[in-house]
Amino acid sequence: MAESDVMEYRLSALESSVGEIRSAVKSIDASLQILSRLEQRHAETRDGLERAFSELADHETRVRVIEAEQPTTKLIKGWVIGGIVGGLSMMGIALVKLVVG
Repeated sequence: MAESDVMEYRLSALESSVGEIRSAVKSIDASLQILSRLEQRHAETRDGLERAFSELADHETRVRVIEAEQPTTKLIKGWVIGGIVGGLSMMGIALVKLVVG
């Protein structure tokens, strides 16, 4: 084999390797673009979850306040309904007395 044949062979092998490297770099580029899009979506999802959990924490605080006030609300509601029923009963008795008497 002549030295020019060896150089030609090595040059051909080098061209082949460069072509493989070029296709590998293109593949890596495409993969990085996909990874970048996925990372952006992940960031948006993470931000959305943080907003949701902060809203839930706010609702939890509000529910705890309502739960603390609930016994008082039930008691007042019972008094109001009792007062209305009592007032209607007194008006009914007065009406019956008026009609009968």
